[in-house]
Amino acid sequence: MPKEKSDLRRALRTRRQSLSAEDQKLAARALVANLTGTRLYHASRRIACYLPNDGEIDTRLVIGHIRRLRKILYLPVLSPLAHDRLWFAKAKPETKLIPNRFGIPEPAVPARQLVRAQGLDLILMPLVGFDDHGNRLGMGGVSTTAAWSSCAIAPAGTSHRCSESRMISSGSTD
Repeated sequence: MPKEKSDLRRALRTRRQSLSAEDQKLAARALVANLTGTRLYHASRRIACYLPNDGEIDTRLVIGHIRRLRKILYLPVLSPLAHDRLWFAKAKPETKLIPNRFGIPEPAVPARQLVRAQGLDLILMPLVGFDDHGNRLGMGGVSTTAAWSSCAIAPAGTSHRCSESRMISSGSTD
């Protein structure tokens, strides 16, 4: 099974990396339209998002919308102590970002300012795709299951589907 998962991840990553710039723009616009049309988004105040990497849907439009509505934006931060844990930090436009061990920018904040997923209302998580059971397939490097295992609200995953994006709620099989 692990070999099958890694093969599936590789195939799906290759597919999303091959999307044209126009397809990427369409996906980003569709994500904003899908997300902002939900009651969950409108009811949420503390929203975690991600910075796109490796062909993921560009979230800059979503981030701009979150800020325009004066909601509080959080970005993921990998735990410096437990290497498989995900935390979140407030991210203002002036927040300094530094690359984490995967080269993905994250807020440079003291550990005391990090919050767990349980402190957030909505978490937008990138995903590579889904397995045969409809479970989320992440990049395979960090388990996000622990981040939201006791959340009251399920996270929302974002993925490409041809030239449009989808927003779903799902379990995780990172």
